[in-house]
Amino acid sequence: MSMQQWAMRLAGRSPLQSLAPRNVWDAALDEAIAAEAASWAETPTQGSKADRLAVVAGLYLWNDSLDASHDVSQDVHTATGSFWHGIMHRMEGDYGNAKYWFARTGSHPVFGELYAAAKRLLESPNGLDTVPAGRGRADLESLLRSGSWDAYRFVDAVERQVSRERDESTVAVLEQIQWYELALLLKYSYNRATGAELALPEHPAS
Repeated sequence: MSMQQWAMRLAGRSPLQSLAPRNVWDAALDEAIAAEAASWAETPTQGSKADRLAVVAGLYLWNDSLDASHDVSQDVHTATGSFWHGIMHRMEGDYGNAKYWFARTGSHPVFGELYAAAKRLLESPNGLDTVPAGRGRADLESLLRSGSWDAYRFVDAVERQVSRERDESTVAVLEQIQWYELALLLKYSYNRATGAELALPEHPAS
């Protein structure tokens, strides 16, 4: 399988990736990524080695291979590497560390598209209208009101659902937003690395 095919398989996951994955989703895919990662990272492309490694970190992370993703992203000293690093720590439940890496990320070029995608979802019939009144809904409303992507607020919303409340309707919306986060960041990483576009679905699988 090609990198494009790997990405399409990950984007088509159903059910969607958990907010707190505990096991690798597809062991065979993980092995395939590992087999190609080193040579691909060293193969000259339009982007830098750091750009190529960011793609590898993203593929691992979308496959719930948190440790492998971390091993890569901790050596990618760019805003994009910090973004992947922060997502990984959020998924493993190390929320303070996630915020540290999001602070290192700064204002990332993906943030505008990500906020727009989250806003469309939250304002759609599958967004806020599906979530009952409560702290989970308040967290989602806060994300919407922010006017731009706020990684800290998203961390707080995820932490509440994973660690304290677990309202299934809120979790479902957060998982969809997380899908956009990974899809957009992987597309950006791939374009930076290769100059080519990664063809992914516009929306998560229903």
